[in-house]
Formats: sequence, C-alpha cells, structure tokens
Amino acid sequence: MKEKAEKHLTINKKQIICTLLAVIVASGAFGTGGFFVGKNDAQSEYRAESELNVKLNLSDLDGLGEIKGTIYVTGHKSPDSDTVGSSIAYAELLRQLGYDAKAVVAEKVNRETEYILQTAGMDVPEILEDASECNMVLVDHSEYTQAINGMENANIISIIDHHNDGAVTTGSQLIYDARPLGSTATIIWLRYRNYGLEPDKQTATVMLGAILSDTSDLKSETTTFADREAVKTLSVIADISDTDTFYQEMFKKKLSYDGMTDEEIFLNDYKEYEAGGIKYSIGVIELYDEESAKAMAKRMKDILPDMLKSAGMDMAFAQISVYHDDMDVNYIVPSDEAASRVLENAFGKKAAFDGLSYVFRPGMSRKKVLVPAVTEVLESKENSASEIKADAAVSYLGPEGTYTEEAAKFFFKAANSLIPKKTVDEAIEEVKNGSADYAVIPQENTIGGAVTNYVDALIREKNIYVVGEVIIPINQTLMGIEGAALADIKTVCSHAQGLTQSKTWRTENLPDVEEREMDSTAAAASFVAESKDKSIAAVAAPGAAELYGLTVLAENVQISDTNKTRFYVLSNTKNEFGKRAVFIANCGADQIDDIIVELNNTGFEMVALHDRPDGTKLGSYNYVIETKADNISSDMIDKITAYSGVRFAGCFDLSEKTNN
Repeated sequence: MKEKAEKHLTINKKQIICTLLAVIVASGAFGTGGFFVGKNDAQSEYRAESELNVKLNLSDLDGLGEIKGTIYVTGHKSPDSDTVGSSIAYAELLRQLGYDAKAVVAEKVNRETEYILQTAGMDVPEILEDASECNMVLVDHSEYTQAINGMENANIISIIDHHNDGAVTTGSQLIYDARPLGSTATIIWLRYRNYGLEPDKQTATVMLGAILSDTSDLKSETTTFADREAVKTLSVIADISDTDTFYQEMFKKKLSYDGMTDEEIFLNDYKEYEAGGIKYSIGVIELYDEESAKAMAKRMKDILPDMLKSAGMDMAFAQISVYHDDMDVNYIVPSDEAASRVLENAFGKKAAFDGLSYVFRPGMSRKKVLVPAVTEVLESKENSASEIKADAAVSYLGPEGTYTEEAAKFFFKAANSLIPKKTVDEAIEEVKNGSADYAVIPQENTIGGAVTNYVDALIREKNIYVVGEVIIPINQTLMGIEGAALADIKTVCSHAQGLTQSKTWRTENLPDVEEREMDSTAAAASFVAESKDKSIAAVAAPGAAELYGLTVLAENVQISDTNKTRFYVLSNTKNEFGKRAVFIANCGADQIDDIIVELNNTGFEMVALHDRPDGTKLGSYNYVIETKADNISSDMIDKITAYSGVRFAGCFDLSEKTNN
C-alpha cells in the first residue's frame, strides 16, 4: 500500500508543484496550520510543505493494509446523479493511486444521470446485485436499508458521505469522511486535491453534474462555499463554461416521467430510513408547476399503501417539489394516518393539509429538514404513531362489509391481515390471546349515541387499552335482492344503530315495515342476499351491496348528512403519548363532578362522557371519559388516576376520514 502511494507521488510531482497553491487540507486532513505559514517564504519551502501535506493525506490509506481483489465503489439504491457521479469519481481516484477499483450501481439510473453520463461520454456503471464478501466503498449513504443487498457481509473499507451517521458498521478500520456539504462529489473533489491529483475531463463532467444536481444549481440551502469552488474548478476541466445551461438540460431530463408507471416515478429518487423502530421511506418527485404537483399528489396517494407492503415499510412519504426561479413549494403526501400524525407532530401549524397532501411554502430539503424532523418525532416516542405497527393483524366486528371494517382499513392501510369476528368480545379475545395485534370496535354514533354493549366491553377489559381512534362518515343505504322495489319491502333488517339512524327516513317512506335487529349491518346484507326474498331489505354500508350482490334501493337513508361513528383501536399494550386520553371512573353520580373539575384543572378538555351502571347499586356507575390536550404527560395522567376508582385506559391520536 505504502509503495503504491509513494510511487504515485513521484509520478505526479510535477502536477503537485503546478497546483501547489491550490492544494488544501480539508476537515480531518493533516498539517493545515503548516500549509498557510510563511506566505512570503521561498517557493521551495511551499513545495516541500505541499509534498508533506500530500504524503500525510495519503497515509490514511496505509492503515487499511493490503487489499486483495477489486474494490467496488457504490452509492445507494434508487441511484441519483450524486451517488453515481461520486461512485465513478472515487473509483477513478483509487485507480490513479494504483488500486483495482470499479464503480457499480445498485439499480437502474434515472434519466438525469443518463444525460450526464452521455455528456461525459461514459457508459452507465454495471449493477452489483450482491455485495457479500466484496471489498466495498460506500458513497452518498451509510444505511443498510439504502445499500446493495449483502452489505452486512461485505468488507467495507471506506464511507464517503454528506448525510447523517447511518447504521452501517464494520469491525475493522476504515476511512470515514462525512462532511456537511451540498454533495458527496464535493467531498471527493476535496480528496483529489488533498492527494495532489486531478480528475480527467470525463470524470470532472460527472462530478460537475452530481454537484449541480444535488444543490439545485447551487441554489439550495445545503450549498456551501466548497460546492461553489468545486463547480468553478470542475467546469474548467470539463470544458463546460455555461453551467446554468448544463443544469437546465439536466433538469429537463429529471422532470421527464414519460413512459414511467406511478410506482417507477415514486422510486425514481427514493430512500429508506429507520427511526424508533419504524421503517419509513421518502420518494422525491420534481415537477415544474403546482397544477402538475397536485395531480401527482393524487396519483401518489393511490399507490402508497401498496408500495408500503411491497417494500416492507411502516410508512412512506411522497415529497413532490416545485423548485425553480421564484417557485419553491412542496406537496408531501403521507401513506396513511400514522404518517400524517408524524408530519403534524413534526411541523405543527406549518403542515397545511389540503385533503391529499401537506403543503409547505417554502419547500424543504429531504436531507436537512424532512428526514431529521421525521426521525426526531419517531425517536422521541412523543407521537403515538411510533407505537402503532402498520403491518399488523387486526380483528374487527365483521363480517366483511361493515363500517368497522372500513375504519380498520382506513387506520391500518398496510395491515398484514384483517380478521372479521361475529362479536366485539370475539374481536377483543383475538388481541388477548395474541392472534391479533389490534381490535377495532365501534363506540359512539352521531345519531344513535353510545353503542352500549361495546362500551361495556371496554369497561370490562382492564388490560386492554385504547391506542387509536377513527371517525368514519356514515352513509346508510337501503338494499335488496335483484328485482326488488321499495313497494315490495315488508321487513328491514340492520344493526340496532342502522335501524335507529334510518328510522326517520323509514317512517316517511316505509311506514308499515317490520324491523329486525342483526349483529351488524353487513350481517343484515348477507342475510338478505341468502334469503332471496324481495320483501326483505337491509340498511348497511354502500359497499355491502356490491359485496353481497344486492341492489341499492335508496341512498343516504340516515337522519343526518353529518352522521358519523367513532371507533376505538384497542391493544394489550398502552401508548405512552398522544393528544387524547381515555379514563374509566367507577364512582357515584355525586363524585363525577369532582373528577371533571380536576380534569379541567389539570389541562384536559372533555371530548365525550358515557355512563353505564356498574351493577352494584342504584346511582353507581362506570364512566368512560375521553379527553384531549396538546401535551399529555405522565404527571397529568397520575393526577387523575390518583382519584379512587379512576384508571387510565390509553393515550392515542385521532384519525378522521372525510367524505370525498
């Protein structure tokens, strides 16, 4: 190793002398002070000092010992221009130093990178599918989730990066160069200078494209003095005098998504992360105007749930960016309600929700703003989304086609399995015996009020906690078998809530029909389908008609268009944080006022209060009290549970589906 470095130093002595005044010692290099001492000394002293600095910088290679075999230099998955350009540039640097080095990529490169490589007259690097047992240099990343498969079993000899410290570890010494610059290619440019070397024209071109891409033509907030100096120097070597025009041509290629599927667009500039035990991903999509951004937000919203499952992520964000001239806006699309809560906790009122995405003006850097903000929330445990498993097994009040199923699907968009059960007790039992991670049960309706037997189930289960809440709009539909008409209907069946919610409409339109109560609205729809009787109709969710092959006889038969139902998500493990909390108090009617006063004094605001007789004596009740507060703490909870007969039943955040 040492012989290679010294031999190369001799060969490049003339080059070192010519570039004497340009050689710098960047962060972590040796002899910085000595380099600048003695401005008026003789040129020979400068020459000796510069040669010493180069030798000192080259010495960081000595500790690696002899490296047998090819060194592969690679960036992250979904390779962008910086990751590809840095791989090519560092592999060329190693070759100039006498090593057998080769740039490779993890996956297919994007169109912007293809354009840069074509401009440089270079081929796209080969794809390396498995890094196991290979000598590897990682550039532009240090996370296993972003690395080529098999990286855990690779011989990692160097990491060159401009992001945060990642999860990649090694049991041996390595060169680790991480700096807060706008581009990894800028760090590699500094390493060329520290070694007294210069990239050739082709390599300088891909380095120039990498820096311009990652700094948005030196206009992004991540741009540093070093990035600007690198562009000045590399543009001369690459013989590209008009870097703005070069960037604009790159930008046009980046904005072209013709012929790509929505999934390919999301993965075009895609990275995966992990924080607080939660795996999440961010795909950046750049567009030219806001109308295109809004249309893309709708497309991303439709595909993100499936993308979660295929990638094994817990949540994902599509960061749609419009950034040019005087335009600077982001539309960030969350994959689900858990991801939405993370954004709201991370950015507060800055996160303006438009129904599909969170709009930020000005936009933000994925690396410097979005990732640190999301990571902080997930690692702080002050967000109940960090406690919820996205890929969960979920039991619910079935059968298929109930509003409870709709609530479960809305809350758990990436659930591994949904388990319909005939009763709420059976759904909760699935959680108790470990067959399900969560159970979803109804609690209260706008028209019908508390669903009393389900409230009783919550009171009864002292080791089951509320970890989430879902509010779903209820649009009840009257349905019958094919060929049935309103005039044929003699019996209407539904859940008790469905019958209550549709009573006014039925009194006006079907005044003489018989009611029949069923276990659920979907069970009623199933019963009608199996009966094949034109005289029987069901009140159920609109989706039940399609599911059970029934004909819709009347829509929106509920009393009010603002009809909604509140559902609780239950678990055998309680959340520690959230913006809502439930307490259950067993006390007399004359004591509940004191508890409510204490809730108010402690900072809680009442949301709902349900009472159920405890079965011991008249006037003694179990009260289910739902509250909310901006910053619920353990001290606040302890003050309330200090009252005799009061127990804590869980913290959570609210998710609400709207009619679209």
